[in-house]
Amino acid sequence: MELSIKFRIPKYGSDLNSFLANDILSLVEDSGRPELGNFVVEITDLFVSRPLRRKRLGTQLIKTIMREYPEHIYLIAGSISKKEFKIEPTAKVIKKHFAKLDKFFGSLGFVSINDFVQYENKRAYLFIGDHKGKTVNKLIQNRIYGEKNIPTVETGNDLFSDASFEQDELLLNAEG
Repeated sequence: MELSIKFRIPKYGSDLNSFLANDILSLVEDSGRPELGNFVVEITDLFVSRPLRRKRLGTQLIKTIMREYPEHIYLIAGSISKKEFKIEPTAKVIKKHFAKLDKFFGSLGFVSINDFVQYENKRAYLFIGDHKGKTVNKLIQNRIYGEKNIPTVETGNDLFSDASFEQDELLLNAEG
């Protein structure tokens, strides 16, 4: 059984291994809100093995981190893991997998920012639990849609509620 999580606190321009973090840091810098970059934390690796998923340990871990450090702006990218899929999954399996990731992260207060970063083989998420995350999400939406056409953002359950999401088939793997 395996449960692992790793974090990175990126600095603008200095961490070229993370396109996700650099995209967000560049956005806040360009938008005249560079102070927000001081609160960005990227979850670079999160893996929960199936037996531990059934016990909801991944959900508990994420909720605890967000509850203890709510002032941070959390980023995570979910992808297909070789640990989970021993053979190349079909397009249908990949689509289903990403739909599960969207539902899971949405239930924890994350929103997809994939329209902004435009990943093809993974999904990017932003935690919008406090005003800093909501501000970054608004900056993203302004960049994508312009100020007058921003869509309404809806997440799943409140972060601190008891989410009833089934994780049996969900892989929690994030790569920076």
